[in-house]
Amino acid sequence: MDVLVGTAASISFLLQSPTGALPADVGSVTWSLYGGNGARISGPTAITTAAMQSEVIVPLAPSDHTITAPARFERRTVVLDWQTDGVSHTSRQTYRVLPFLNTSANADAVRTLLALTPDELRDEEVDIVRAYFQIESEVTQAVLDVGLSSGTLIEFSLNQAIVCEAALPCLNTIELRAAAVNTDGVQKFERYKSGIDFDALRARVQGMKLEALDSAAGIEIDDPTLVVLTQPTDVITGA
Repeated sequence: MDVLVGTAASISFLLQSPTGALPADVGSVTWSLYGGNGARISGPTAITTAAMQSEVIVPLAPSDHTITAPARFERRTVVLDWQTDGVSHTSRQTYRVLPFLNTSANADAVRTLLALTPDELRDEEVDIVRAYFQIESEVTQAVLDVGLSSGTLIEFSLNQAIVCEAALPCLNTIELRAAAVNTDGVQKFERYKSGIDFDALRARVQGMKLEALDSAAGIEIDDPTLVVLTQPTDVITGA
């Protein structure tokens, strides 16, 4: 789960164990919020519940969702405590607080790149956020901000670089994800009949990412102290 900085959110908790529901004793439910450094931000806060209630909603305020520079995002953890028949239980959920990421890259684009279906690669398995910050670390935040709002081919290139970066971790398990035969009970299709070199596919996606970044070279920004997309010196040729 990701939350935009300065906005409210809510998290649903199912009060259960692997063997079934664990409805909370009335008056026993509390929650606390922790930051990425492990320090408690708020709580414990009580939640009013009815008898035999097995789901609770934790409300999170906009003030809970700040980002302190130089961090680009922050992690939050909600810890829920309750009792069932006097026995204590704890559950936790973690999420990220993010700035607005001005990109059109999404899970659909990653699936299209890898020729996978939503059943084979779910949205939550594609981390666009990690990919965004990886590209940002390679070209600098200033360059990425300018490029993604340029309204030029550079914008398309940087978005494509983010898509490629998000696709790379998915390739670690693509052989398990991609069904060679798929059917819906009526129609059937087959792929990879002649086999596929998944290592070559990874290299191709990496190459596409580098090509996208190369095509974005030359972005101009207002701060002259920032160097834009410089190429490192080749240790062999010196070029």
